[in-house]
Formats: sequence, C-alpha cells, structure tokens
Amino acid sequence: MLTHDELAIVHLVLNTDCNAWDLAPTSASPGVCRFCYRERNRVKTDPDTVRRVIDQVRAESEAHRVVFTGGDPVMPYDNHLEVALRHAQEAGFETNLHTNGLLLSDRYAGVRDHVTLYSLAIDGPEADSADWFRGQGYFERFRSNVEFLVADRRRLAFNGGQRSVVKQTAIRIGNVLVLVSGAPGLVDANLEKALDKAEAAL
Repeated sequence: MLTHDELAIVHLVLNTDCNAWDLAPTSASPGVCRFCYRERNRVKTDPDTVRRVIDQVRAESEAHRVVFTGGDPVMPYDNHLEVALRHAQEAGFETNLHTNGLLLSDRYAGVRDHVTLYSLAIDGPEADSADWFRGQGYFERFRSNVEFLVADRRRLAFNGGQRSVVKQTAIRIGNVLVLVSGAPGLVDANLEKALDKAEAAL
C-alpha cells in the first residue's frame, strides 16, 4: 500500500522550483519565502510516468484528493501539470492546485476545467505582513487572483501562517466562507466533513 487507508489526501510534486524571487523583498525582510526550498527544480519526469503514479495511487490507496504543489506548480514551462490534473480527474480524484498565484493567469485556460479547488498561499491579513514574507506587491496580486477566481465561480482555499503550527484553511462555497483552524493533520482530516456540512446547509 502506498498510503494508509485513512489517508484521504495525497500531495504530488511535479517541480520544486518557484518564481518567488520575481518579487523584491520588502525592507527588513530576511528574504522572500524564507521557509521554502525553491532554489532549483529537482524533479524530472514525463507524462507517462505522471499518469502511472496517479494510477498507482488510485489502485493502492483510499485517497480521494490529490494536491498539486511544489515549488509552485504553475511555473512557466511544461511540468506536465495539465496532463496530471486531467488524468487525476479522470481517475476520480478531486484536485487541489496549491500556488502562490503569481503565474496562474498564464496557465489558467489549460487547468481551469480540471481543478476542484484553488489553494492560494497567503501569510498575513494585510499588505505589510504578506509582502514581508513573499515580496513587494504580493498581497495585491493575491487579492487580484481572489477576485478573478470568485468572478469565475471557482472554489477557493487560503493557506498560510508560517510562524505557527496552527493551520487555517478557508474555502468559499457560493456566498459561504468555511474556515477550519487547528493542528495541520486535524485540519486536513476534517476539512471534507466541514465542507459537507456547509454544502448541506445551503
């Protein structure tokens, strides 16, 4: 078995690099995304291998969601993201695209119909803190992505909080915002139950 039966979510990394350095650090910041390992890509694969991995996860686990993460999965080269999303969806998985969103618009047309949930990274409730972690202008780019995805009626989640072991995930369903907060493992384990309750109440 690849995973324990109770593991509902599998993370798939197609690349480990990121475009975070495109934004200049703010004054007194120790560096953009100082918690990350994004210096270079450490993954080399091909479409057939990506499909085989997804098929194996489907066959050997009880997982129902695949999170595509990195690095940042929407880097401006072919990391087989579109192939992976489409195949995961065809295999019956829900799909979560976890991204900083800086390059999302460039690949949005190719991924839109195969993403169940867009998870945008954010580290702070306003520009000063968010930009301190992720670079000048990040907060405004984040807000722009939120507005764009909401207008296109996509499901959203916000992940952040690099200074704490508490994880907060917020997902918008129509006009309802579902917020789940707690230890990372508990948030992941109970997120679907919270969504089911919210959708049943609509």
